[in-house]
Amino acid sequence: MKQIALGVFLVLLAVLAVPQAAAAQTASLGGQLGMGSLQVDPLLEGDEAVTSSQWLAAADVEFFPTEDLRIEGGWVGGFARNMAAGGEEAESMGAGMTASPWKIHGAVGYLVFEQDNLSVYGGLGYQLNRITLLHDEIVEGDRIRLTGMGFQGHAHAALGLMDDLAFSASVHGAPWYSWEYQQGTSAEKNIGGSSYSYNLSLKYQLPENLMENLAVQIGYTSQRTSISEFTFRAEEEERPSSSTRFSGFTVGASIEF
Repeated sequence: MKQIALGVFLVLLAVLAVPQAAAAQTASLGGQLGMGSLQVDPLLEGDEAVTSSQWLAAADVEFFPTEDLRIEGGWVGGFARNMAAGGEEAESMGAGMTASPWKIHGAVGYLVFEQDNLSVYGGLGYQLNRITLLHDEIVEGDRIRLTGMGFQGHAHAALGLMDDLAFSASVHGAPWYSWEYQQGTSAEKNIGGSSYSYNLSLKYQLPENLMENLAVQIGYTSQRTSISEFTFRAEEEERPSSSTRFSGFTVGASIEF
């Protein structure tokens, strides 16, 4: 819990430890809903991957305190039920797996390239990830929770296509992650791993006579996290290296102020 509190504090610091929004040239706040897929490969106590469709929700904030500085914060979360495993175990495992992943991050970027309608920012940030898995047959009712955090490299590109239409892409990479594995009341900490993600967005600014400062957007988000092999000492068992992937399309709106 202390690690999570520290991570949240650092994320908020990355977003707020700058001139306040009132001094920003522009600021925006957005929200999206969508649907995608989730895969956990391999399952933590076996060699089979589990996959499912999942609902997605996301929120993001963006500040430009100066022409050269960009600050962003974001959260994305999902919920998947009835995840199915491949192979011979599909019939027994397909009815019970529930998963809920989420990610929160903050980043500060500096303008490194600008030409015509293209702007590219690069910088650093901090992120937290968590995925919770529950399946009675696999872990005997215990909840498995993986919580990871680490500093990230960050790049963001924005391209104005027309006066009211813009495309953007963001990439986040955290190659040195620290994970905590929790099963029931037992936990293992300081497990190695990584996290990589990217986001694509197409945003259309509505005419002022229709809705001032409001834009609608469609997007695509994708993330892959990995956790290294470790020993779960509570049961004296080796846990294999594992990876989690989720992706999906979203639709939503943002307001500029």
